Amino acid sequence: MDNMIIEKYISNLNWNKSRVTQQKAIDRLVKMRGSHRYLVLPKRMYHKDLWENAAIVLSKKGINQIEDIIIDLFYWFQDLNWPGVDIIASLLKNIPKPFLDAYLEKAKIIASAIEDSDWLSNLDYIFCQKSD
Repeated sequence: MDNMIIEKYISNLNWNKSRVTQQKAIDRLVKMRGSHRYLVLPKRMYHKDLWENAAIVLSKKGINQIEDIIIDLFYWFQDLNWPGVDIIASLLKNIPKPFLDAYLEKAKIIASAIEDSDWLSNLDYIFCQKSD
């Protein structure tokens, strides 16, 4: 798929665009193979006004279609106020626990390596809460 086409649709995820334009972009990106690699926060190519809809696209693609970027999705939790964080949390919580725990451990290693204590706390808050 041509990167320019993918980027055009990604720019239309902007929440300042019409709801129709956003929905068309979401629908198209869900169907596009390879588009998921452009929707991950660490790339930081896009503004936060796209992130919630990017999270929706990733969620609609599902875990099986985005397996190669799962570890990258944990960057979303560097700030729990970022748009789409709840959507990504729900998506990741659908991963079977042993696999989720392995990814979570890798994310914690990365957060520790860069000494990001807020990110570590956020990961614990989202994924390590004990249920009563």
